[in-house]
Amino acid sequence: MKNDAPPPTKRERARITRILALTCVYCALSGDFRKRDVENHHIVRGNKRLGHWYTLQVCVGHHRGQWTDQAIRVGIASGRHALKEAYGYDELELWQRQQIVLGLDDALPPTKIVPRRGGNRDVEGNPVLPPAVATLALAARGAGVADQTGAGSEAAAGDAP
Repeated sequence: MKNDAPPPTKRERARITRILALTCVYCALSGDFRKRDVENHHIVRGNKRLGHWYTLQVCVGHHRGQWTDQAIRVGIASGRHALKEAYGYDELELWQRQQIVLGLDDALPPTKIVPRRGGNRDVEGNPVLPPAVATLALAARGAGVADQTGAGSEAAAGDAP
């Protein structure tokens, strides 16, 4: 994989050093806590690495399919869905749990959803959001947070005591 990403920051490097001292996250999920050589796996979504902060420690078997004595032989090359089926978690869920254990920030990367230009408008000319984004916008308004269009600020002001 071609890597044009900048090198890790000091904070990212320190985190990577900490996790590489641990056992493989997938071996641990299957109850195997033996120490094997582990590699730093960058979590990928939409064919792009999320960055050096979003990494997991995995053994060579689970990372590159070079198996030794692992009990469950479903690795990253098997695909995200196969990993979730075999271990019960996807990579980002494992990453969040690991962050909590390490005492680090477990916030997920911001979404890269960009609204379409022009076509998605209702009869009054207002933008129509995809259902998931609309649900988040409604939840934000209910929490008193204004969305990017400024809508919801009236509700937030009206809800204040």
